[in-house]
Amino acid sequence: MRNGGSAPNLRRLTSGTGSLALFYVSAEPSVVIKIGANDVMREETEFFEAARVFTKSAPLIDFPVIYCRSVDRSIGWFAMEAGKDVTIENDLYDDKGELRDGWVETLNRFADCMSPVYRDTLTTEAWNLDRYHLEGRTRALLTDNQAMRINAARIAGLPPFTDIVNSRVAINGRALGSPLGMLDEAVSRMRGTTAPCSFIHGDLQLRNVIPSEQHEGFLLIDPRASWEGKAPHVAFHGSPLYDAANVLHSVAGLSPILIKKERNQAAALSALSLDRSRLVLDLDDRYFASTDAAIEMAEECVATMLPASLLDHDWRIRFYLYAANSCFGWLRSQTVVSELATWALIYATGIRMLGRAAR
Repeated sequence: MRNGGSAPNLRRLTSGTGSLALFYVSAEPSVVIKIGANDVMREETEFFEAARVFTKSAPLIDFPVIYCRSVDRSIGWFAMEAGKDVTIENDLYDDKGELRDGWVETLNRFADCMSPVYRDTLTTEAWNLDRYHLEGRTRALLTDNQAMRINAARIAGLPPFTDIVNSRVAINGRALGSPLGMLDEAVSRMRGTTAPCSFIHGDLQLRNVIPSEQHEGFLLIDPRASWEGKAPHVAFHGSPLYDAANVLHSVAGLSPILIKKERNQAAALSALSLDRSRLVLDLDDRYFASTDAAIEMAEECVATMLPASLLDHDWRIRFYLYAANSCFGWLRSQTVVSELATWALIYATGIRMLGRAAR
């Protein structure tokens, strides 16, 4: 995931899941150096090798070339093609975290580029991690995830984590249920079908999508092929809805939050209080309206990425449950979630996704 402060020729970037450090080296060609746990580095390089086979029918989707690597010890590293020094987030959002005119057209163009990947690699194999991402991981994050609890305890002004997750939620005056209650309601409405697999990126947020220097398409970085030690039965495969949901949670929540945080403007967007058994979240009216509209428009855009056979009666429930799962996962990050405002904004985004899944 790209971003960070600057220095001549070398800039440290914000590192995502599994990375210990990430550096952008301005050179000819420019290079990104990634350092992380050996198993993560090996998994990522194997993904890039496999991706070129699975995406042959999508000429406008590329993956970086690995120039050199070392993954023989507990800590590994590799140097890879950097591509442009911007991401698709820069095409959708301005430097104030506001959606640009024409953002829908940009997102639709990306969806059109990705569509052949899912269409031509779709299998009849059921995704063995489907239920885990729909329900199990979210439930674990909200009830017994140690990293999430530790991070919450560090944040000044945040009520005890147990009180939060057991409380009913109100956002901008709208009363919602408790997180676990909404999760149970959404899961109960599904008819028990299991999502089929295709090749997926696994972490398809905006900062992992770079406009290509070679053509009108995109370079995809920072994939994910396993979660908490759980890997799919078919390597690098999962539900295309999971990729689509990661696009959604990024467009309609994570990207504007990160932009505001990096400019020290997140505090103005949210307020949080706990009134007995009710968690009250008040979001800036303009931010709330903008992200609400983005959720609606992004849903329409990303649906065009998917094979028609996936758009059954349950697809929106799955879509929003996957998105909620991705949102809540960010609450474990000490780098990203270091103060109350950012925590509240990300938690509110996850709750809004759960609410849509349950309604």
